[in-house]
Amino acid sequence: MENNPFEEPIIVADTRVLRPWEYKLFKRAIPKNEYRTVFDALLFSGMRYKEFQKFQENATWFSENEQKIYLPKIAVRKKKIKRKQRWIRLSDYGTQQVSSFMNSSTKCPGRRTWLENLNRWAEKAGIGNDGVNIKMTRKTLECWLLEFFGNDNQNIIQILLSQGHTERTAINHYMSLPFSKQDRDEMTFMMEGWI
Repeated sequence: MENNPFEEPIIVADTRVLRPWEYKLFKRAIPKNEYRTVFDALLFSGMRYKEFQKFQENATWFSENEQKIYLPKIAVRKKKIKRKQRWIRLSDYGTQQVSSFMNSSTKCPGRRTWLENLNRWAEKAGIGNDGVNIKMTRKTLECWLLEFFGNDNQNIIQILLSQGHTERTAINHYMSLPFSKQDRDEMTFMMEGWI
């Protein structure tokens, strides 16, 4: 008997992509409210961890009214990066999460501590820690955006610009994943307002 691919973990290039129900379990497993705030802001901004750490020191990069974050050249540190700066779009829910983070006094832990936390919370949530790593939140958001809005080329371009990726990267790593109709329905309130 085969496993149902719509219930199996989604792992792309050794990184877990959370389904909405896994996200909910994961978030409930985070014991401290301040770390739930960091987790949500990371996931719904889609920033790399280093970018996020730099962002927390620069509140003026966030415009709640515009539902955007501006990342200048000093924040975008990846060596092979194509775009040296970018504007990150946020959904209505994402804007709320980033605003909560910016209004808190919570500081991001170091990468190693955050990774240890993610693995511990995944185990506690009962979803296992296969593919759980620092890139998980960023990949999850991009996959959700492409699943939800990827039926229009203009939307795809906006997603790629916001995430700082090329079309080739998106095709190779983020598109056509086995999300179910229920997954897609559960994404709705978290994706509204992004476009």
